[in-house]
Amino acid sequence: MTSRAHRMSRRAFWRPGFSRQREAEPLTPETYGELVSQYRSGRYVETARRVGSRVPVEFRRAREGYFDSLPPADELEGFRGRLAAALMHAETVAHFGWNRAIRPIREPVDDLPREWVRGLPDHLRQEAVTGWGEEGASDLRELLWREIVLSAARARLARMDLLSASRMLEESDPRRDAALAWQLAAVWSVRARYVREDELWRDARDFFREAASGQLVSRSVALKSPRTVARALGDRDDLNLRLALVALGQGRADRAADRLREVSEEPSSRLLRVPRLMLLGETRIAQERLDPAIAGLREAVALAPTSHAVVAALVAALEARGRWDEAAELATEQMALPRGDRVWADFLITWAEPVEPSLDWLRNLVST
Repeated sequence: MTSRAHRMSRRAFWRPGFSRQREAEPLTPETYGELVSQYRSGRYVETARRVGSRVPVEFRRAREGYFDSLPPADELEGFRGRLAAALMHAETVAHFGWNRAIRPIREPVDDLPREWVRGLPDHLRQEAVTGWGEEGASDLRELLWREIVLSAARARLARMDLLSASRMLEESDPRRDAALAWQLAAVWSVRARYVREDELWRDARDFFREAASGQLVSRSVALKSPRTVARALGDRDDLNLRLALVALGQGRADRAADRLREVSEEPSSRLLRVPRLMLLGETRIAQERLDPAIAGLREAVALAPTSHAVVAALVAALEARGRWDEAAELATEQMALPRGDRVWADFLITWAEPVEPSLDWLRNLVST
């Protein structure tokens, strides 16, 4: 093989989808329909790979032709086909990051009815009501958009792909929906803290307040909801903890302390207990109240003994107090801890379980 031929062969080998002859074919309504059917059958990652190998603009004409072949959107199969198309593109973002795919997700959802479609299983509607309340689940189109965007954005955020998560949320019209506004504020706070984009602290604060005032979810629903954002929106402890985080980011320790005084000593959600102690410890260190900081962080370590970040916070407090031997011993023990067990980043990202039922619920709506 000549050098030129070898280079061409190598480029072709690495081209996305080269291993599948079908991916080189022009997209038609029929091939688009095959992708949707493949997705509905449960081949989620495989379908996402095939979709991700294409430029999003390629899908538009094929998608329109496929939709023309479907029953109306208020009939079960017409609804499922359009929703599956949106999910297929959202799954691509969730697995592989941002690829300018907001329009292929948005357009199919905009075609869907606001009323619940006859034939959808009753238990799926009840799951939505359990998650968001009767009012939050009443508009099917808005509910689906919320769940799709949150699922894709949270998947990127869990991978600390802050750019993809931000773009997904920023282009999803977050001011329309308190849940989307809240999640965007959470992403901004992560960016402000880890990437040092300090100008985002004020934006995050404003969006947290705006989302909480939207009253999307009542407190009674929030306390029982399996949806992370729904729980947060109905819980004043959560809001005050996040505003304390913002105040710390802005260097306003006294303001953070004021916010933390508004948080229950035993928050209604057990998932907020360690974040409360961590933020309280950071605030006390900033105020040079080191003994109370150490006491609170010891309690946090007792609740999350395998978290490197929690142990590291206690080590930092001990060092600031001049208790070098104790800090060194604890740091040595920390090195032996297994990685990946509920680090501070997990708390900062969600303050909840990292896996929730949103994506499975969406998949079940379209499954064959």
